[in-house]
Amino acid sequence: MSKRYIPYARKFFESKEWTQPRVFSEQEVWLDMVFLACYADHDIDLGKEGILTLHRGEFYYSQRFLAKRWGWPVARVNRHLARLAEGRNPRIERISRETHFETPSETQVETQIIVVKLCNYYSYNGDITESETPTETPTETPSETNKKQGILRNKGVKNTHTHFRVLRDLFVSACWRVYEGTHVCAEAFKACEEMLLYTGHDAEGMKEYRDECKRDRLFAVMVEFYRCYHELQASFRKPLLPNQMQHLLSKYDIQDIWRIIEAIDNKRECIKGASLFQTIKQWATTDIVLNNRRRDKLQAYS
Repeated sequence: MSKRYIPYARKFFESKEWTQPRVFSEQEVWLDMVFLACYADHDIDLGKEGILTLHRGEFYYSQRFLAKRWGWPVARVNRHLARLAEGRNPRIERISRETHFETPSETQVETQIIVVKLCNYYSYNGDITESETPTETPTETPSETNKKQGILRNKGVKNTHTHFRVLRDLFVSACWRVYEGTHVCAEAFKACEEMLLYTGHDAEGMKEYRDECKRDRLFAVMVEFYRCYHELQASFRKPLLPNQMQHLLSKYDIQDIWRIIEAIDNKRECIKGASLFQTIKQWATTDIVLNNRRRDKLQAYS
């Protein structure tokens, strides 16, 4: 592997160490943009504005969202993006793209969306197996390269970007962006649905899914949450974020959390709370099972 690059896990950029509120430096902003950019083509549902197709190396976020994420004023975000668009390296492009409605008979144009594209994205976030050949052996012929890749496959080296991992990362990224808008909830649900459908028909994908659930409990819980309570998530103006679910897991048993969420789901038409997280916390304080458990503990200590 080339010594000019340091492969870094994408999960770091989703962790609380990276996402905690602070004022980002320009270097941190660039790293964050590399993370936010799509590394696989996919569509996102913008609700009434239609379907937006994003290609590898592109992202679509409102300046208000970026300002909140980076701890910058909106005006500074606009100036910084404009400066990157005029620069040489690193450089971005602002592309005007039409959204569309997916209908069997025709495609209807709804509105123009400004998409940000990272130039030379492959040089910042390429596959490890792809980056080795051009950097270390630039004079190799295509036949030599194919021969080397064949040897690697024969040795059992797997591709580091399987279809399951693409779907998993799309789901995780959407879960962390739910406050951006209700359409992101639909995006997360769609990625979750496709991931479960894929793993149900692919042995390798199923194995990766099970291994991921064993390694990352929060991932397993969020998958179950979106699979069973997607409509509940979409009914609140402030849906549940992964770090909020992590907070609930640190305070309550998972069975208690599911019981409370199911009770809220059954009554969601009568609930007028804006935040699902705050609603769960409030219901937990009045939950009969939890209150009985607290009373038993107090009696045991007295």
